Amino acid sequence: MEHITNLFGQYKLPPLKRSTERGEYLVYFTEEINKERIATKQKPFQLRYIGFRLGHLKKIADLHYLKSICDDTKRRGGIFSKTFFGAIK
Repeated sequence: MEHITNLFGQYKLPPLKRSTERGEYLVYFTEEINKERIATKQKPFQLRYIGFRLGHLKKIADLHYLKSICDDTKRRGGIFSKTFFGAIK
């Protein structure tokens, strides 16, 4: 008699996607800020630092608004990180 797990070995479930929209925003903000910091030879921020700074924003709509004003500033030739830290202050 075979163990039941041997019978289901060929029917493996696809791995779960554990990313969230909030996590995607954190990665986006971290990458954009670090692009500027690396260009000026400063130490890049870690993901947990940006997550800590955004901890008080509970709604995804707030993060989306923050992203839109930072992108608008970058499009107009401004500094992304200055707008980011100014907006969350």
